[in-house]
Amino acid sequence: MGNDSLIRRVGARAVIISPAGRILLMKLTEPGEGVTFWITPGGGLEPGESVTQGLLRELGEEIGRGDFDIGPIIWTRSNQFTWDGQPYHQDETYHLIASDEFEVGEGGTMDPEERIAFQGFHWWSFQEIQESNETFAPGRLGELLESLHLDGPPAEPFDTAS
Repeated sequence: MGNDSLIRRVGARAVIISPAGRILLMKLTEPGEGVTFWITPGGGLEPGESVTQGLLRELGEEIGRGDFDIGPIIWTRSNQFTWDGQPYHQDETYHLIASDEFEVGEGGTMDPEERIAFQGFHWWSFQEIQESNETFAPGRLGELLESLHLDGPPAEPFDTAS
């Protein structure tokens, strides 16, 4: 793109946890540098969208389902990243969603840019994340999930510190 101006946006992400304590993550490969990582479903909000509206839209696009009960905010994260040469700063909220494990299709109705980056979905336990050599965002995801599994949701949302 060649555009060096920072794009600031607000994002919402879903921490979809099954009764067995597994989390649904999606694998992406950033198109510019080719870095591959796992993240929770969700993304940037459109102008005028509420957090709930935006998160349900993103889940519909990515997972093909928009029928979730959005739970409380458990984490926040301020993240600076580059996507296909464009720098972004995104302030994110992470929302807890309880769900049975389900088969996820091939990315619902993602926009073409996202589909290029999309590598698939997987249900992970916190132990699998902690033992994996894969890259996760936030970086402390295994530790955060272990705490969530053992102690339940925090009384107040806290920053994941990337």
